Amino acid sequence: MNYIYDMVQELIEKYSTRDPYELCDALGIMYRIADLGSLKGFFTLVAGEPVIIISKDIDEHQQREVCAHELGHALLHMDIAKEECLHEFEVFNMRDKTEAAANLFAAHLLIDEEQADSMLNRFADDLLTSGGRDRQGLSPVTVQAVMILLRSILEYGYKEYGLPNPSVNVSLPKAGSAEITLFTSLETARIKSAALKGNSYELGILLTLFTGLRIGELCALTWGDIDLAGQIIHINKTLYRIANPRGTSPKTVVVIDSPKSKSSVRDVPLPTFFLTALARLKRGQPDNNYFLTCSPSYTEPRSYALRYRTFLKRLNIRYRKFHSLRHTYATECIKCGVDVKSLSELLGHSSVKITLERYVHSDMELKRKELEKLWSAL
Repeated sequence: MNYIYDMVQELIEKYSTRDPYELCDALGIMYRIADLGSLKGFFTLVAGEPVIIISKDIDEHQQREVCAHELGHALLHMDIAKEECLHEFEVFNMRDKTEAAANLFAAHLLIDEEQADSMLNRFADDLLTSGGRDRQGLSPVTVQAVMILLRSILEYGYKEYGLPNPSVNVSLPKAGSAEITLFTSLETARIKSAALKGNSYELGILLTLFTGLRIGELCALTWGDIDLAGQIIHINKTLYRIANPRGTSPKTVVVIDSPKSKSSVRDVPLPTFFLTALARLKRGQPDNNYFLTCSPSYTEPRSYALRYRTFLKRLNIRYRKFHSLRHTYATECIKCGVDVKSLSELLGHSSVKITLERYVHSDMELKRKELEKLWSAL
């Protein structure tokens, strides 16, 4: 399809324009706007003269695209037009080779790659500053996702059809680290008091707060993984939802698999104050029953997160993401003098660096205590 690109470049250089209407005038091709019903436009010959007809019921941008597309037909498929009318029910149709060639012509004509670079960058900036339903701007993470999807679409067009790919020089917005809010000591005490008297779902929230389990690990936990005599929890699987790999209905499926890394397979000590409540719930439970549901059926993270939100609301505690329980656990461990290497293993991290950078958040009280050591030594 390189010949189409070369043809378009010759036209642009010869007539100094990318405007399809101006090119039609220069090439002696008539164009008209008319009522076409469901048709977007078509190219035909009238008394041997080339004519482009464009629907009046589409917006100006689409009219320009249709004009460029039909101009492609006029220059590429004149022989076909002598025998039949080339009409369009869709703006872009890549299923037919004739239509694909006209689309490629239109794309090379309408897309100036140098201008498109700056347009895409402006688009990303607009999403950051005024995107979203409320026009208050989207987060850098969301804009990153949008631009990565757009980039993949443009790359596909380039690889499959030779379309221009202006996304090569587009810079993605950097996503800053989200501020993690922790539970206070008073809130932790209230959660503990309520959960120890509650059901297994509520006890699971407390378990995460004092062991740092991930929500997927908690949902996959069975009673056979809980050793009350040895006061140990065996973490050896996780539960999560993914897109159905078969591409059939349902669109997503739940998977119970080994944890995200080898280091995530671990044993975590069980706090002594849990034993009475756990023993009460475990009575009569077979090993293959899930801890949270006390049945052979599991609950998935999305559903459990809703129960967690309701629990906090009942206690009149400000909502934080479920992962904040894990963050709070890590931070409190550091404040109590747990060494970072041991904490990293308890959390199931592959390196101490992850523990320090991602999960440990010192507060002003801890900073003051550490500085007191310095001040008293001076």
